Amino acid sequence: MDRTQTPAADRNEMVRAYTTGSAIRAWEFMGSHAQERDGTWGYVFRVWAPHAQEVSVVGDFNGWEHGLHPMTALGGGLWEGFVPGLQRYDCSKPTPTPSTPRPGRVRPPSSMSWGDTSGTTSPGWTTGKRIPSTTGL
Repeated sequence: MDRTQTPAADRNEMVRAYTTGSAIRAWEFMGSHAQERDGTWGYVFRVWAPHAQEVSVVGDFNGWEHGLHPMTALGGGLWEGFVPGLQRYDCSKPTPTPSTPRPGRVRPPSSMSWGDTSGTTSPGWTTGKRIPSTTGL
């Protein structure tokens, strides 16, 4: 959907509607959409990341480097960012930085063997129980 910059009043109304649960057409506001801002075409990204400390758009265009294209908090956990010059089908995605680190430690897969459960926090792995597959295959 090609369109010009979302007016502040419309943006504020969508934030209000989304955070109160009354947004019946959220797909028109959330996600990524082609948009023109100040005469430059690109893509605007809007995501809900209520526990994020910061959110950036990363992709091939910036070497997947977090922080080069930061998003702005709109309120209610919603974030918005614009990447000028981004083209349709360019690889990109918004990535949040959590406000608190996740529990557990991270170990590289090469340091673990298939029977090693010391670096996992999943109850299924630590108790030896099998977790059922939901893929239907």
